[in-house]
Amino acid sequence: MEGPKAVLARSLRLRLAIIFLVVGGAVIALMTMASLSSLRRDTMTFIDDELSQVAGVIISYDMLIPQRWGGMPRHRLHSEDGAPRARMAQPPRPMGEQGFFPVPSLSDLFTGDRDIIIAPLVPPPGGTSYLDPRVGDGFYSLLIDNQRARALVATNRFGKRFVVAMSLSLLDEAGAAFVRTAALEFLAMLAAYVLVVAMGVRLLFRPVDQMASALRQRNEQDLSPLEGRIPSELDSFVMSINQLFGRIKDGILREKRFIADAAHELRTPLTAIALEAEGLCGEDLGPRARERLAVLREGIRREQELTNNLLTLARGSAPSGQERPAARVPVRDLMVEVIEELGPIADQKGIDLGIDGEPDFTLTVPRQDLKSILGNFCSNALKYAPEGGRCDLTAWQEGETLAIAVRDDGPGIPEADLPHVLEPFYRVGGDTAATPGTGLGLAIAAQAAHRLGGRIRMRNLSPSGLEAALLLPAAALGGDAP
Repeated sequence: MEGPKAVLARSLRLRLAIIFLVVGGAVIALMTMASLSSLRRDTMTFIDDELSQVAGVIISYDMLIPQRWGGMPRHRLHSEDGAPRARMAQPPRPMGEQGFFPVPSLSDLFTGDRDIIIAPLVPPPGGTSYLDPRVGDGFYSLLIDNQRARALVATNRFGKRFVVAMSLSLLDEAGAAFVRTAALEFLAMLAAYVLVVAMGVRLLFRPVDQMASALRQRNEQDLSPLEGRIPSELDSFVMSINQLFGRIKDGILREKRFIADAAHELRTPLTAIALEAEGLCGEDLGPRARERLAVLREGIRREQELTNNLLTLARGSAPSGQERPAARVPVRDLMVEVIEELGPIADQKGIDLGIDGEPDFTLTVPRQDLKSILGNFCSNALKYAPEGGRCDLTAWQEGETLAIAVRDDGPGIPEADLPHVLEPFYRVGGDTAATPGTGLGLAIAAQAAHRLGGRIRMRNLSPSGLEAALLLPAAALGGDAP
């Protein structure tokens, strides 16, 4: 028998779910990456716009631009006698600046609390150059002290070149926040997608499950074609099953016709033999001959019973439209009728045959089918009940089910044989069974129960005995239940 892993490996649902999950997960991941890329582009555009606006203000309003260190300028002075001599000028200061404020550098962007910085393109002597002085005007991404920055190189109307720089920490923080949010959203979307896929696959296979459930609930004699809205991909499969049902049905009908014809042909010679045996009873026969005649008559009786049962079994599976008409049947009255017919058999064995409880129910069913079931139950009970035993007919309602049962105090049926006793020709103990029978009585009763829309339940009683019950839907009640 296949294990759970082998069953899952063949599961079409699992394969479809995996495909949907892989494709859906990939699409969600790509959408998340595209959103992250779009966010980075938008943030970079915002930063570039900020840098452009600052540079535009500096150029438009001729604002002071910090310049590079100018060095130690020398001034030629003249002595009193007119002889030229050189001396050091005033202490050096940055060119283009007022006072002695330090010339800003791009490295100052990450020292202190600065969002943006304006610096000369060429750094002071000893400073670090992050851009080639020969670069053209435009935007550049820089790495300053292992930190990322965005810079705009521009030139004012006087030819002075400068750099406006901004840290990309805003971009990094926005990206990190987006990644966190996107990760949570991705997990939420993936969970929702898994649920939707599971429900979708379940809905897709719902018609197949419904058809399988309908097949499981069918009686083994129901070979009608499968019907219902199913995926078109299964049309050929369902058509093949329906064709198989048709072939099986035709074969069963041929077998039943053969059984019915054979049983019918056997009735005439059996009747003739029975009449001859009856005629011999009036003859003057010796004791040994009479013993043999008794054995012959018993054999003829069994063969006649078998023939009649075969005819009943063959006729029991009548095609639709040939069912017996339903009538209002008082259960108690029918039980009394069965007891009167089988009373002589019960009297021979001293069995107490009667009604237990108050089965005051009225059913709307074919009377002959219900009587056939009760008769078979009682006949079997009387066969297997011990001398001086007990056999009771009873009925009760269990929720939406009405049970009509016959109980005896016989040996019961071995648990291994219970699932098979309703099969035609099945006998407990086989050919070695001590109790005579044809093995058709319960099979005939099962057919009749199916026509009534019910089923037969056989169960052993404790400490001994058997209960054979007909279970019918409460809808079959034609009168008020007590």
